[in-house]
Amino acid sequence: MIHANDDPSFDQCNQGPPGASHPIVVASSGTTSLYKVDLNTPAGAVPKTARIQLNFGQKNWFCGQRGSQQFSIPFISVGAQNLRGNPGPVGTINLSGSPNGTIVFNARVPSYATPTCAPGTGEICNGPVLGVHLGVYGVASWGGKRRLIFLDLYSEGSQDSSVGGPYVGRWNWPIADSVFFPGAEVIAMTTGSQLASACAMSIPALSLDGASHHYSIDFGKLINCANQRNLFSQAPPTGNFSLDGVHWYIEGVGTAGNVELSVKNIETAIFVSDFD
Repeated sequence: MIHANDDPSFDQCNQGPPGASHPIVVASSGTTSLYKVDLNTPAGAVPKTARIQLNFGQKNWFCGQRGSQQFSIPFISVGAQNLRGNPGPVGTINLSGSPNGTIVFNARVPSYATPTCAPGTGEICNGPVLGVHLGVYGVASWGGKRRLIFLDLYSEGSQDSSVGGPYVGRWNWPIADSVFFPGAEVIAMTTGSQLASACAMSIPALSLDGASHHYSIDFGKLINCANQRNLFSQAPPTGNFSLDGVHWYIEGVGTAGNVELSVKNIETAIFVSDFD
């Protein structure tokens, strides 16, 4: 499932509807686009590689309907979601931790040019608004309400929420045919010192060195940490419950620069390497 949204989501300046705000092109095509996605199986390799890009300099920031440039915050994610291509939940969560709710993968940042302001966009772009974050989020529901658990693997500038936290927000998403309808409680967490201090979990931040880094993310333990900090409006179940989706994302602010995230070898921790 691909979610490519550009806030303000309901603005007439976007070329498409919320969640599909602008064209999404194949990353290897060479076509100019804010959003690019690949899902490849390299020659001689078994695992697929998912690749997503935000290309800030490839968006036309001028809004014809308004006759001026329009500030926005583009976001793109790709992942597996219950009843949106996946025939069921992607895992099973338990607050005490469970291999069924642990997602393992290798991630790297093949290309990165720090978001900045393109010449002539000063009316909507300046130093304090610049920033980017990328990582993985899980989707789960209980008590009739959806929850999104965001874990930043890397963040900087205005999108860096590593100080203090974790944090909770309320997201309104009134798109009836969207998997996220009508919105969600959103938990924001950051790898590194924040997660170690708040959750006693050791998950390093993703470096920008282009090298592949291995991750094992237990969403049950992340949800348990948020629950212990009283971030949810209703406590999660004490037994097993579904991990409905897992997605990798990039979100940023800038009018120039680009960010690419590549993910492969995606499994739940119940699987053993080299076996089908």
